[in-house]
Amino acid sequence: MTPHQRFLEAFYPFIKIYASITGRSKQYKKSLLVTPPVSFYSLTAVFKNEQVFRFDTLRNKPVLIVNTASDCGFTSQYKGLKKLSVQYPNLQILIFPSNDFNNQEPGSDNEIEDFCRLSFDIHSPIFKKSVVTKGSDCNEIFRWLTNADYNGWNNEPPSWNFNKYLVDKEGRLTCIFSQFTDPLHSILIEHLSCFS
Repeated sequence: MTPHQRFLEAFYPFIKIYASITGRSKQYKKSLLVTPPVSFYSLTAVFKNEQVFRFDTLRNKPVLIVNTASDCGFTSQYKGLKKLSVQYPNLQILIFPSNDFNNQEPGSDNEIEDFCRLSFDIHSPIFKKSVVTKGSDCNEIFRWLTNADYNGWNNEPPSWNFNKYLVDKEGRLTCIFSQFTDPLHSILIEHLSCFS
């Protein structure tokens, strides 16, 4: 970790306190279990080596998709994501690094993966750095997550790094949690427990 990343890690508990006091940690959007017009399982994503990951391999598993950055005040949420992966072994966590917000992910794909593995022992799939906000460059997954014509109900792009998208075992986008919701927050755990 760089000195700046260590500073951000030390600062994260204050962000959590702020989110708790303001009620932001409990803010989320939930669907009424809408069947998506475009199947989640028809999607693909690309790893740094250009290998393609097919989402049809995720059938019958809950999936948590997170847009991430290494130099963000929320980067310490990788710790919670790691704990979730241990606590819920059937949960598939997918990491999508992005440099969309204030140049907080400037590194190469190799640097990003090394940072995640060495600093937080993350072994969830980490995909090639890509665009997650709306636009023609947006990756296929976030185009699906942020377009109601595809997912059935949500049109909002991520507002910052570490937004979390929960897809149920039937491939339906069920909940969206903001960057202020820690991965181990009770509101997120409560929704995950429905899949146990």
